[in-house]
Amino acid sequence: MSRTARTTFALFWLIAAMAGAAVAEMPAGLVEGRGVEIEGDLDSAGVFVASDVELLLKPRSLKLRGRLRAVGEDYLELLGWRLAVTRKTEFSGSGTASMLPRLVGEWVEVTVRERSGGVWLARRVETEDVKPSVKIKGTAERVLPPDGFYIGGRLVRVAEATGFATEEDDLLKLLFDDLKSEDDVADGNYTIRLGDSAFLSGSVREDVREESGYSLDNKERTGTTEPSLRLESLVTLRPNLKFFTQANLSASYLYQREPATEGVSNDVQGELRQFYVAHQDVAGRRLGYRVGKQRLRDEREFLFDDYVDAARLYLYQARPFVLEGTFVAPVVPLKERIKTWTDLLVQVHAIATDHDHASVFAMRRWDSDARNREPVYFGVAAHSRLGGDWHVWTIASLLRGEDKDRPQRGYAVDLGLGRRFDLPLSPWLWAGYARGSGDDPDTQNSEGFRQTGYQDNSSRLWGHSNFQHFGEVLDPELANIEVVSVGAGMLPFRRVSFDAIWHGYSQHRVIDEFDRSDLRVVEKPLDGDTANLGWALDVAVGIREVFESLHLTYRLGYFRPGAAFLGDPSRALGQRLQVRWEF
Repeated sequence: MSRTARTTFALFWLIAAMAGAAVAEMPAGLVEGRGVEIEGDLDSAGVFVASDVELLLKPRSLKLRGRLRAVGEDYLELLGWRLAVTRKTEFSGSGTASMLPRLVGEWVEVTVRERSGGVWLARRVETEDVKPSVKIKGTAERVLPPDGFYIGGRLVRVAEATGFATEEDDLLKLLFDDLKSEDDVADGNYTIRLGDSAFLSGSVREDVREESGYSLDNKERTGTTEPSLRLESLVTLRPNLKFFTQANLSASYLYQREPATEGVSNDVQGELRQFYVAHQDVAGRRLGYRVGKQRLRDEREFLFDDYVDAARLYLYQARPFVLEGTFVAPVVPLKERIKTWTDLLVQVHAIATDHDHASVFAMRRWDSDARNREPVYFGVAAHSRLGGDWHVWTIASLLRGEDKDRPQRGYAVDLGLGRRFDLPLSPWLWAGYARGSGDDPDTQNSEGFRQTGYQDNSSRLWGHSNFQHFGEVLDPELANIEVVSVGAGMLPFRRVSFDAIWHGYSQHRVIDEFDRSDLRVVEKPLDGDTANLGWALDVAVGIREVFESLHLTYRLGYFRPGAAFLGDPSRALGQRLQVRWEF
């Protein structure tokens, strides 16, 4: 690691330590009649303890989100409120009051109205696609400094670790609230509280993978099982200063290999995947940072989805615009291939809402390896939910810099449009197109696009399982390839989702090489005359919250090689089952 990198990290850690000396107080803006949005949970005594309080610009009617705990003939209980259910109560979709007993234990969101005599009425009950997190939105009725206030006739307690923000700060949740994140299902919650400022959680996983014909020889089969244990801790040093760690212990066992070879793989390893401090509103200014080993991830995982040593600085003076600078250096790298990379990423984000944002980015790499491959990326990315029932994405990137002393002139695009319909089973359809340019050996420039090396190219739409954007089996890097994708999905049950996706592949530049995928093929497997690489069909099934803490995902991929492959290649089939239990 260079002296400049070490100095940069030391400076950020010094700033973090100095900033920790601030003292937390209940904000003066929390007064009677002020609209508030509260996150937290009930303690053992049934009192709601707030972990975060957002001060809204206007008073709000009462809205509750949580697990439905009990129902009766004419009422439901949610977060300690008993809410009357009448003929005027509305239900989302085709729901009715008769279905409430079946929803006990499920996540629901209820809009509440007060009637005479202090009776609270459930005006509308949302039962579909409710985010699994506890939240109260309403108006503060009575404030009891320094540690409490009333909302909807019930007491809410605050603690030293409670974070306060204003409605103008909602974009900070996108920047700082992804401390705990999961790959395949909705984000989990911290389940173990140690006092007011420390939280623990974890998960036990079992991943089973089977691959058949990945060398395009149907005699080849492998089966691997990967048990793992993940532990996470969050310590709130001050309301705006948090320290996060994540450790992972895993093993890999090869239980099937055809043709058979001697020996069985048994690789046990422990990793400290994340270890960082995050601080927002440093010294009361619209400035924040996150420094240490952390997971860098963008929405489509086009640039980043990896655990790296990084310092990230955010400047958010001109909402909704955010200036982000990220410096990545290999202090204790978890992967061999990134040991020689030092990267600088600069982004300008326009964040309109939680689900509508765009960014302009530029990234420069310095590589100390003898390959002399130092790319420079420029690009734009935009994602929008358009009210929740649409999903639109656009990513476009230019590749410049040098590749083995050749100037790079590559490009890539990733475009898509999805629509969810208000019909039984909540079905959705989507289509996407992606292209990464290929190299022309007859030119002096390197015209092929390469992704950053940190990418993963996976995410979810409306389902409970993520999937590889460009195919489960092929899973190609966006380099010298065109991918057309069409997908459909549905929720046959609230906790069960189903996705099916078809992909068609072709080369951008017709050559005889194909080395940017998960296939294990020979160095030059193509005829060099045909662009057709074949097609694939994928299925992804997600099941969440079985017995509240158990989550399952299953992904199946089938790839049929096209005419560009030499000989008579067989199809390739891959499947993955993941079982995860959270605690």
